[in-house]
Amino acid sequence: MLDARRFLAPVILSLVVLGGCGKAPTADPNRLESYARSWFITPAEGKAEQQLSLPAETLLTLKTHDLGDLRLFDGAGRPLPAALFKEAEERSRLQLMKSYPVLGTEVPREAGVALIIAPDQVARAVGVARAPGRERQVALLVDSREVGRRVLGVQISANLPLQRPVTFRAAASSDLKTWELLGEKTLFRTDADGSQLEQGRLPLGGVTLKDRYLQITWDAVDGVSVMGAQLITGINQARPSVTLSTSGARLEGTHELRFSLPDGGHFPAAVELELTGNEGVLPVEFFSRRDPEAPWQRIEGTTLRSGMRLGNRLTFDAATGREFRIVADKRTGGFAALPRVILHYAEVVMLTRFNGKPPYRLAAGLAGAPRNLLTPADIVPQGNPVDLPRATVTSGPLPRVEIGPVASAGPLSGRKAAMWLVLLGGVVVLGLAVVRLLRRQTAAED
Repeated sequence: MLDARRFLAPVILSLVVLGGCGKAPTADPNRLESYARSWFITPAEGKAEQQLSLPAETLLTLKTHDLGDLRLFDGAGRPLPAALFKEAEERSRLQLMKSYPVLGTEVPREAGVALIIAPDQVARAVGVARAPGRERQVALLVDSREVGRRVLGVQISANLPLQRPVTFRAAASSDLKTWELLGEKTLFRTDADGSQLEQGRLPLGGVTLKDRYLQITWDAVDGVSVMGAQLITGINQARPSVTLSTSGARLEGTHELRFSLPDGGHFPAAVELELTGNEGVLPVEFFSRRDPEAPWQRIEGTTLRSGMRLGNRLTFDAATGREFRIVADKRTGGFAALPRVILHYAEVVMLTRFNGKPPYRLAAGLAGAPRNLLTPADIVPQGNPVDLPRATVTSGPLPRVEIGPVASAGPLSGRKAAMWLVLLGGVVVLGLAVVRLLRRQTAAED
């Protein structure tokens, strides 16, 4: 009789060895040489406490999603205290705006529908033939004409029907007739308590609404109402985002654009499409997925326009992975040519105290490094961090990001390939063990 335990032992041991192949020992995150790249820092004159903005090269070198592999070192190789400070977020604020419910029988469109504010503080859609049905709330009009700061987003207070996705859209107008679509987001209520999968916050990308109205509309779904809106405003002189050109995006036919972000690196805030084929107006939907074996998840939708850039922006707020597709409305001719794809990275600002010996270095690029960042108050217990002097980081020219799409899922792709390799390895080891045991048994019988 064959001993089952002796038979299984080499198989299990081999599978464990196969599963552990390719794992390198963890490097020391407190040593400069453990990181893939480093950059020299030149402190400004003045205080020891200073701020510095990460160059694009650093954002692309990062290996952790939570910025855990960011480190600052002095000339002796000792880590410096560091914290994150985002000026736009630190100085943003919510502004409750005067708003008017818009009544009508159909949802106002982007153009051709004028709104009139009646003495009863209710706006009504006019200028179109009345559609059959009862009058109901079809939009919310926000008086944003006096807002001088850039608007990062709008927070809406809405009632949603249970378990029905509803897409909300934000548009701006100076005459209450012609509307510019700024952004949209789909919300979903999950239970009777009003819980939602996403916050009711529509990103607007720092748009200027001075002397313009903001209008919130939504799908023609029963049970939807919007009671009010708060604008999320940022600083007047917001620092520009880090903007990088790309290569490698690919058209699948005429109605689908695909690309993927490289592994590692800081996640961009938005993608901007510059239409190159004179498409005119092109409604699109934005999807993401984790890998070729995962289903596509819708992020948002918008309408692209030729000759525009700011409005042709899609955010990564709800992305589920690093693979993306942008699908054009089938009622259109789709993409006439491959658009220019531009990535926008939110500026990452660090705070530190240069209390060591120069030269100072910024380091990044160590997978698995634990996050050890302090809070801004630890670095600057008093005063506004934005008033600190700014150190400079020596870096090269702006890099181009390769965003070539990952191949479609197949029988030997991704995790399936790894599983097949482990399985085949196990079969080989199992076969060798059987042959070896049979030979031993034959020799014993002889």
